[in-house]
Amino acid sequence: MPNHLAYSALNYFGASDLDRAHLRRRDAAWLSQRLQDPATVLLPFLHLKPLLSDTHQLMTLSVNELPVQDLGLSPIFLGLKEDRAYFAIDLQEDHGFIPLGGSFQEL
Repeated sequence: MPNHLAYSALNYFGASDLDRAHLRRRDAAWLSQRLQDPATVLLPFLHLKPLLSDTHQLMTLSVNELPVQDLGLSPIFLGLKEDRAYFAIDLQEDHGFIPLGGSFQEL
């Protein structure tokens, strides 16, 4: 059984400095462009479990590593940081995109 207290300081989602970009959220063309931008960051989840490294750090993927549009996945736009778009994506199945040293884990 995981020791959740040991991970309590690692609250990845409790605070964020992302610009929520509320004026862009409904702009389908802009969102589609961002999903083709190699600078875009994807935060993958599998059944709502985030992808974590062996040292329990949040892992991300690029759109080159996980071709969201080719797989028919529906990413959720989280916001912008330094003009880089961040999206969460629930894979529903692993699609074979688990980088070495990573696994989907409950927080």
